[in-house]
This record gives sequence, structure tokens and C-alpha cells, in this order.
Amino acid sequence: TPNYATRWRVDTFFQKEPDTLEWIAGFQPGEVMIDVGANVGMYSIWAAMSRQVRVFAFEPESQNYALLYQNIVRNNLSRQVTGYCAALADETGFSPLYLSEFVAGSSVHTYGAELDFKLEPRPSNIIQGCFAATLDQLVATGVVPVPHHIKIDVDGLEHKVLAGCRNVLAEPAVKS
Repeated sequence: TPNYATRWRVDTFFQKEPDTLEWIAGFQPGEVMIDVGANVGMYSIWAAMSRQVRVFAFEPESQNYALLYQNIVRNNLSRQVTGYCAALADETGFSPLYLSEFVAGSSVHTYGAELDFKLEPRPSNIIQGCFAATLDQLVATGVVPVPHHIKIDVDGLEHKVLAGCRNVLAEPAVKS
């Protein structure tokens, strides 16, 4: 927890999103979870450790991705959690990632548009280059298996992630 944002994530872990923790509690060992907008990996690590699931975590922001991997390695989960420094979207390509702030653990960054979580214009002074793919493409090419569970937390652009995984969502193996 190198700063206030990551400390807050730890301090509020059991209160911030109790429905997410309850959802993860229903996973079965060996299932696959995709974590879109993984941030520093709180839910990826929790799912891997508490439910013994295989996790593929996607986090495009550079500092969050670095901390995500530190958390994976420090918890000895390199064979169970794979992180990708990329966004998931409705199409594959390169575009700016507009950051709300340059602080590890922060959120409300947007891929491809200067927007806030309500999809209202929000100028950004910090812009990072970013690559995005669709989950449909990643599954079709074997980069990731068909998941059993998909967590999407991208602060407003969830509709673009969903548009990029229509085929995956139609798969019978997807439970939630």
C-alpha cells in the first residue's frame, strides 16, 4: 500500500463492494474469471486465493498494472493469475487512455474518450498510450479460455466491453 489510494482499497475491501465478494464466494475451484478493470488486483487476488479460480486480469493504467503484478508475485500466484496491461473494448486497436490522476490505485480512467464515469466530458491532463482488444477476439484466438465469470468495472465504459464480448456471453460455460 504505497499511498492513500491503495491504503483506502485495503481498508474498505470488505465494505466497498460486498456484493462482489458474495458473488466471488460462489465460484468453484478451477473455474475461470476475467477481471476487466482489475486496478491493483484486489478482486483477482481474492478470487484466486479464496476460491482457487484461474484469473485473467486486464488493467491498462501503468501504475495500477505494476502494482497488480507486484500483488500477483507477492502472493505467489503467477501460475494462477495472469495480468495484461491492456484495455478491453468493443474493437481492437490503439487509443489514448485518459487518466483522472497519476496515482497508483486511482480509477476513473477512460479508454478512447475524455469522459467521466457518467460519460460526461472530462478533460484530462495525463494521457497514456493504450492497446485494447475485444474479449471475443482473445477467446477466439486462444489467448484466454472461455470464462465462467466476468467482472467488468471500467467506470462508465462497460457498454463497450460488453459489445466486444457478445460471442463469449453466448457461450454455455459463462455462468455470470
